[in-house]
Amino acid sequence: MPATKYPLTWDLDSLHPHPQTEEFHQLFDSLRMRLEGLASRSNSLPALHASSDVATDWCEFLDEYVQVTQLAEDMESFVGCHAAADAENQLFQTWEAKLSALAPVQEQIGTNVEFALKDATDEVFHEFLQSDARLEQVEFFLRESREHASFRLPKAEELLASELAVDGIHAWSRLYDRISGKLRIAVMERGEVVQRSVGQVSFDSPQRSVRENNFFAANHAWDSIADTCAAAINHIAGTRLTLYGRLDLPDHLALPCHLNRMDRKTLDVMWDVVTERRKCLLPYLQQKAKALGLKQLAWYDISSPFPGTRGQAGGHQINYEQAC
Repeated sequence: MPATKYPLTWDLDSLHPHPQTEEFHQLFDSLRMRLEGLASRSNSLPALHASSDVATDWCEFLDEYVQVTQLAEDMESFVGCHAAADAENQLFQTWEAKLSALAPVQEQIGTNVEFALKDATDEVFHEFLQSDARLEQVEFFLRESREHASFRLPKAEELLASELAVDGIHAWSRLYDRISGKLRIAVMERGEVVQRSVGQVSFDSPQRSVRENNFFAANHAWDSIADTCAAAINHIAGTRLTLYGRLDLPDHLALPCHLNRMDRKTLDVMWDVVTERRKCLLPYLQQKAKALGLKQLAWYDISSPFPGTRGQAGGHQINYEQAC
């Protein structure tokens, strides 16, 4: 096979040392110690005040907070990519669990920051922002953190909830990822039945028989783990709804709207427009069905190439290099 300009496989180890190396272990230990040190500092953050000393303490703390948070998120994504590529690898699963176990420390830092910002009056908070140009640069983050504190439980309960989440909502999430990642779908390729992961099975083949077979094969595979997946998703949702009840929120969308920086009115208007305008899509779907020689599109026809386009049966096949 000739060399390709665009590699087919990501070089993850150009980002961090491989998880099986001692260097990665050292990187994890460094992250853990930095997080624990930052959590300790967050317990004694000075009350907001328009003084240079207080501003300096906060700026130095926030600089470290940014760096450590970025490293933690990078490492979680890094290990997650390795685990996605090899879902049955016990080492990757162990590292996912170890990184997840650091979540309570991260939550402790975030909680302390938000409550420290919330405790100040509007006037003091405004004067604090103006006391240092570096604080003005992160004003959006500070204001949003201050607002988010109103969606928190009392501090002691919030910290307990974050510790319980490691073996609760986060564990259910990892279980779902692990089981769905191990799922294999039996499909026919060139006269031979092969096992493919979920991401390797496509539903956009120009040949309807291939789309149909892949669709039912995928459904059959998902059915085999349906109960387990349903349990995981239900417990994830159940945990959130329990917390929302403790926060006495008006409904289950209040916090998601806040986290997505959206008013409930905006969400309702968006869906009203979707409902009103969805009929605009029907003529296209009807024309596509007609072009495919069908009375009505099946679910597995939605992503099929439109007849006459590149990649359609009898047309020019787009290879990987051209697609890139």
